[in-house]
Amino acid sequence: MSDIRFKSVRKAYGDKVVLDGLDLHIRSGECFVLVGPSGCGKTVALRLIAGFEKPDRGEIAIGDRIVASGKASVAPEERRIGVVFQDYAVWPHKTVAENVVYPLQMQKVGKDSAKTRAAAAIDQVNLGGYEGRYPSQLSGGQQQRVALARALVAAPEVMLLDEPLTNLDANLREEMRFEIKDLQRTSGMTILYVTHDHEVALAIADRIAVMDESGSIRQVGAPAEVYEHPADPFVCRFLGVSSFLPAVRAGGEYLVEGTGVSLGACQAPGLEGAERVSAAFRPMDIGISRPTGRRPANATVERMSLLGPIVDYLARVGKHSVRCQVQTEEAVARDLLIPEGAGCVLDFFDAKWFAPEAPAGEEA
Repeated sequence: MSDIRFKSVRKAYGDKVVLDGLDLHIRSGECFVLVGPSGCGKTVALRLIAGFEKPDRGEIAIGDRIVASGKASVAPEERRIGVVFQDYAVWPHKTVAENVVYPLQMQKVGKDSAKTRAAAAIDQVNLGGYEGRYPSQLSGGQQQRVALARALVAAPEVMLLDEPLTNLDANLREEMRFEIKDLQRTSGMTILYVTHDHEVALAIADRIAVMDESGSIRQVGAPAEVYEHPADPFVCRFLGVSSFLPAVRAGGEYLVEGTGVSLGACQAPGLEGAERVSAAFRPMDIGISRPTGRRPANATVERMSLLGPIVDYLARVGKHSVRCQVQTEEAVARDLLIPEGAGCVLDFFDAKWFAPEAPAGEEA
């Protein structure tokens, strides 16, 4: 299998610079997810690897082979790459088997060999028994499997997936992301998956690169590392709901600005000695309880929403709003279905600490 390397890659369309000096290494055999907001350039990066676009400057290599450098570029069909797009792009007038075998027919592979390889690819995506069906007779998830099989049948060194689950419903998205992860594990091929969906990224990636609106990569790392230890507020916000609270030092602890509410820390890691900081919390990192005589209310419930297995609260601390969540069973057992406008007690755990210029009170 092959790794992928970007070296100082630049790509612009007229005056619009999409990528500028992009350096990136995708390891051989890993599932690498490039995640970022719409328009940040992640799909452009994928198209550059595929050869559908040429870089204005810089170098792209797949394995030991430089596929783009300066004006020199290896043709897409010579790069041994499979590509799957979000709209499936399966032939409506061809059966599953005919769709999957088509790339081998274009490569002039012998009929018997092509049939065997197509059958193996169909089995690989769990579509055995569907060979004679047309796309109109398949679900969206099954059509996406046909697209995967068609990309796999040519034995690519690299698989490129561009938002392939966007058009599926929630249940199918969940099912297919596990299918893709299993496919990567069993095949050992290098996969680059491009998406704006942080949940998919966290679920399937071996490593994630978070890209911002300007096309710059903010952080690269394993999903748990990037989620639990975001490099900056942008990464923290993009990878899930986050509540930011401005805090000031008071003696040996930090207090929410303008209140006496403690964040329970004597120092902010990496910002030792700072008098002002910004603390970010995931919803599950804020505990909520009813006031008692010993623990009076330090916040007010602004909204309480039952979201199936989760109860989601919006609470106000001084001038600042935060989100917190509790498992529904726990909320019922502990009498935590606190009505809007009622006082509550918030406890803060596992803060992510940033410099004070991070926007305060903003939620992702």
